[in-house]
Amino acid sequence: LAEAIEPVTPHPDLFARIERQIDAVQATPVAEPAGATASDNVIALRTRLRRWQWSTGIASAAAVLLVAVLVFQPRPEPIPQSFVAVFQQNDQQPEFMLSVDLSTRKLSIRPVTAEPLQDKSYQLWIKADPLGPNPRSLGVLNDNFELDQATALSDFDPELLKQATFGISIEPDGGSPTGQPTSPAIHGYLYPTAGDIQEQSQ
Repeated sequence: LAEAIEPVTPHPDLFARIERQIDAVQATPVAEPAGATASDNVIALRTRLRRWQWSTGIASAAAVLLVAVLVFQPRPEPIPQSFVAVFQQNDQQPEFMLSVDLSTRKLSIRPVTAEPLQDKSYQLWIKADPLGPNPRSLGVLNDNFELDQATALSDFDPELLKQATFGISIEPDGGSPTGQPTSPAIHGYLYPTAGDIQEQSQ
């Protein structure tokens, strides 16, 4: 409930005004009605006490009801953040595996059957309709099959990454000289990891 209310900053003079009003109330003498007796005062106090008890009871019931609503309302389903893509040619063994954490937009690549190439480089690409008709380079893999650009995905929206096609092509040493793949690429698509799929099913 509190999240639905816009925060309001109180006026700097508010606390001082409250203190002045309290001082004024305390300084004002309470005039007793003429002919009032001690018995009348006791009755008045009991009436006030009952009103206070009723008010307290209603407030307590409201608090219990609020707690019950907050506790028993359905929990929102967790949004999967870890995704993985597999790159392979047709029915052959996978060559690479790509994992992406959408919360930080960090990626890591692990070779499966891929081997280092002599005077050649592997280059990673991304393609999605919002990015235009041509794939964009995410960087060239070094000799350890790592991407030097750790923040290669930082400029991409997570929803776009879920729908994008990733590709790895073999390029001249150091990467494509044209800014586009110069050889056919193997492709992969992001899928939630097993842990996230299990959480969604629960």
